[in-house]
Amino acid sequence: MRGKVKCGCLCVISFLISRSKYNIWRWIGDGLAEYESIRALPEICEEKVNIRLKDILNDTLQGFNPWKWEEGTGEISGYAYSLAIFLKMEKEVGSRGINRFLKEYLESEDFSRKRIEKILKSVGFENVYISRDEALKYLKESCEM
Repeated sequence: MRGKVKCGCLCVISFLISRSKYNIWRWIGDGLAEYESIRALPEICEEKVNIRLKDILNDTLQGFNPWKWEEGTGEISGYAYSLAIFLKMEKEVGSRGINRFLKEYLESEDFSRKRIEKILKSVGFENVYISRDEALKYLKESCEM
């Protein structure tokens, strides 16, 4: 049946994060939604990633500080960079690391930057800052899995 969406646990979690109290940090909710969409629906990976590559290439940013990305900033490349952060995380700590991060994130009552950095560090992912070159690299490699 065309249009039927395969939606795993991460897909459900990304939906909940993007529409709830958990979406304190935009890069987490939007980045996770972008990430899960290309993992749950591999047939759209190339098309979606090509759009995100163009977003970065058309932007003047040389890197991305996800802690400063807020609603209404007009930074469309933030979606691409946020996706690249989750792809980088996948490469460095695997999907289990992402799952552990999300579990701890969702169980937390403290959504401060300090707490989130502590959770990221506990799963082995310490640097959420991503350069333009890094983001382009992770995006280009993302559909080869």
